[in-house]
Amino acid sequence: MVTRSAGHSYAALMRIVVGVTDNRWAAFLRDHDDITEANFWQPSPHGFKALSPGEPFLFKTKDPKKFKGLDIPGYHLVGGGFFDEYVELRVSEAWTIWGAANGVSSEAELLSRAQAYRARARASPQAVPLSGDGWRPSKHDRDMLDMRTAGDGVGNRSAALCVL
Repeated sequence: MVTRSAGHSYAALMRIVVGVTDNRWAAFLRDHDDITEANFWQPSPHGFKALSPGEPFLFKTKDPKKFKGLDIPGYHLVGGGFFDEYVELRVSEAWTIWGAANGVSSEAELLSRAQAYRARARASPQAVPLSGDGWRPSKHDRDMLDMRTAGDGVGNRSAALCVL
């Protein structure tokens, strides 16, 4: 479908969502080249209907002041992926399926992060929960987008959104 407006032609609209992500999650995945798929999780169920499978999802880091000593830029687009699916899982199930691709080094750390985000959300009605899809940041330039998905033979990635 082509849309015409004031003498310009535009291709059909594509939805893109920008999710704000935990800077530690982004840094962990950036530093683990062996992880080829990632799970972008959120701490509480609220569904995810913003994207259909295959649509792009970009990731932006949070305020760097909240993550002192972490070598990743704040308020930057640091990666992207293509939405696969939304599933609701317990922490133990997410760890069994995704392991370190959850952006943490242990199931206990995954549980701790999810509980911390839940506590903040209860304390502040303005809190924005994590939501989104898998991604893999560029190892060579954290500020550049790395829009890759699984299966094309050049190291591309994909992942699922899951609720803990």
